[in-house]
This record gives sequence, structure tokens and C-alpha cells, in this order.
Amino acid sequence: MGGLFEKRKAPLPDLSAGRVFPHPYQVKAEVHPRFQWRLIDEYGSESFTVREDGMLLFSFGFVDKTSIVSWIASFGGGAKLLEPAEFRGDVLAFAEEIRKNHLEP
Repeated sequence: MGGLFEKRKAPLPDLSAGRVFPHPYQVKAEVHPRFQWRLIDEYGSESFTVREDGMLLFSFGFVDKTSIVSWIASFGGGAKLLEPAEFRGDVLAFAEEIRKNHLEP
């Protein structure tokens, strides 16, 4: 009891963002140029390219569908989800629910 132990090196864990917070959904969206500051601030200047028509083509990974839908909605009419295309219906349903909640009684 109380014996000595031999010190050994232990590898450091991989704490990279992709490992700790994996992004299984790759999002592509068309974003109005007035939101360029926001894309740079939140995701970095490498997260988008400027198209010939001036619109921004955004590409980044997200963790779940709810995050994608709410993120697109946060732009009002200033962003259009291109991929994953199967979530476009969820964006429409989200907007429709808001519209219904704000109809005059």
C-alpha cells in the first residue's frame, strides 16, 4: 500500500470544435449583402462568397434542424435556405405559424 507509481504521458483529448460540437448538417443559403457584417461576425469571412449579383452564398455546418430554421428566420426575408432542401418546408411552416399568430382576430 502507498507504493510509488511511474509517471507517464497521457495524450491530450481532441477538443476541436468539430469534435466537441459536430455539425452533421451542411447549410447553404443565399443571404442579402446587408447582412455581410453578421456573417463575418458570427462565422468568419470564409463562410461565404460574393456572387456576381451581389448576393452572398453562405456555407457552414449546423448541429440540428431547429437551429437551421431559427437561423434562417432571424434574417426575416433576407436569407433563403438552399440546402438541406428537405428543411425548406420546415422554414415555411415556421413562417406560417408566425403569420397565423399575428392575424387580426
